[in-house]
Amino acid sequence: GLVCGTTALIPNITPDWGRRAAYVRTTDAASPGMLSIAFEGPGELRLDDVSLEELQPSDHNIWPAEDRPNLVYNGSFELGGAGWATLGYGGLVGDIDRSTAVHGQASYRLRWSADALPMVVSDYPRPTVAPATDLQLATLGWLRLQPGKPYSYSLYLKTDGAQLPVQIGMVFLDQSVARSGEVVMAGPTWCRYRGTLTPPSDLAFLVAQPSAPPPDHAGPTLWVDSVVVAPADPPERYVSRYPVELALSPVGGAWIGPAGQPLAVRVDVFNYDDAPFAGSVHVRTIDYFGDLVDQRDLPADVPPGAMGSVNYELQGTPNGVFRVSASVKLAEGEPTQLARVARVPAYPMTADSAASPFGVSRGYPYPERIQAGRMAGLLSSRTLALNWAQIEPEPGQADFSGADRLVDLLAGLGQDILACVPFPSAPWANQATEEQIRSAGVPLELGRQSLLPDDPGAFAAFLHTGAGRYAGRIRALEVLQEPLVSSYCLPGTLYRPEQYVNLARSATAACREADPGAVLVAGLGTLPRPGRGALPLYREV
Repeated sequence: GLVCGTTALIPNITPDWGRRAAYVRTTDAASPGMLSIAFEGPGELRLDDVSLEELQPSDHNIWPAEDRPNLVYNGSFELGGAGWATLGYGGLVGDIDRSTAVHGQASYRLRWSADALPMVVSDYPRPTVAPATDLQLATLGWLRLQPGKPYSYSLYLKTDGAQLPVQIGMVFLDQSVARSGEVVMAGPTWCRYRGTLTPPSDLAFLVAQPSAPPPDHAGPTLWVDSVVVAPADPPERYVSRYPVELALSPVGGAWIGPAGQPLAVRVDVFNYDDAPFAGSVHVRTIDYFGDLVDQRDLPADVPPGAMGSVNYELQGTPNGVFRVSASVKLAEGEPTQLARVARVPAYPMTADSAASPFGVSRGYPYPERIQAGRMAGLLSSRTLALNWAQIEPEPGQADFSGADRLVDLLAGLGQDILACVPFPSAPWANQATEEQIRSAGVPLELGRQSLLPDDPGAFAAFLHTGAGRYAGRIRALEVLQEPLVSSYCLPGTLYRPEQYVNLARSATAACREADPGAVLVAGLGTLPRPGRGALPLYREV
């Protein structure tokens, strides 16, 4: 690691020479740098050709540093949702409304109703399948700024009637949780909101976050238009990053498709200028290794204030991962858009291959991602939905409704399910004191649920209920999450292998009584760390 920086672990070094790399970040750029190497265990280490190199973030995610009147691409949404995303969702939640706008003919719209919001799937700490509520509209890609130089931002907002608080600001790369901005009240008419800030670092993105309505309540619809980030006072009327901007979208499907499907891309060209655009779009395709696969110029003629489209198809039926770029040459520069495209063999979804050896632990948070994972053969999901402390917070008052929704969703998508009971107890099932919890090194927020119950039969009874409830829908049950080797589940400072094994045996008997076909998974569940004395523990278990 770095002195005045972060550290990284390089595991499993072998007797053979091999190049190893780790990625670290300085936390104090003003301090002298020093590389530090610490040992995780005894032994002899040989080093050669040691280097420390500065890395830059991928240019794919950074807008070029250019002197433009607006740093935001597609700030008026004429190119649909291109250049925008909902933070954390891998895409844009909401849609483009072409019936109302401040500039041009389009604006972004977020309808706060259950049928319009994505479902979020979570298994911890409480199993949840519910509409998303933390929705932050964000520019997609980092804007390159000059630290210490003042910038301004401006955008128009309106709602369908009710007042709606919206936080507007910037998120900075080196202070990812720090925001600079303000909360404004959007109302039923288009209104412009402005602000200024001085960035502490060189990379940032703009966010607009509406306040979520109370649970089970529909909130107002929010519209956004004419977004500008400028190195000076924003212009009085909207101005685009370039007079002509581009957007890429897949033709007839998704960016990721099965092998054999044509690789076709539509390039939309919007002309903000007062004069017609008569030129060409240069399209270039490279493969995963950066080698040129194809390039060509496609003619485009677009009237003022209008959008035109050209289609590009890579000849043949290529397989693999590709990057497609499209650009136009203007007097002001060369705006370029990039897209990653994949054509991969789909996993054979036949009865003989239903038991895929591949799965995903903890699962994806959105049903669409689970379905995409199935194309690659991720046919199993491991979930912590059977959390005793959450399902039965008081003795005899079990509520499986959250776990039911999660299991129903995964089963409905066709997933094999491995359900883990992550902790051995519930808060009421043992009488451990706070001092005992502290001395065991258990995180206080977990408390008693990390320790053995006073009556192990209560744990077995909970698994008996769960196994019977989900018989035929869950392929396997796992007894505890990383016991003995973690601080949060039967910590090894308090318990021995025989105590865990006895608990697992009683749980197995209870589960098979409720479901004779139940499959039980037990064990420590993580790789031993070198030098920590864990290997004998594994052997003993």
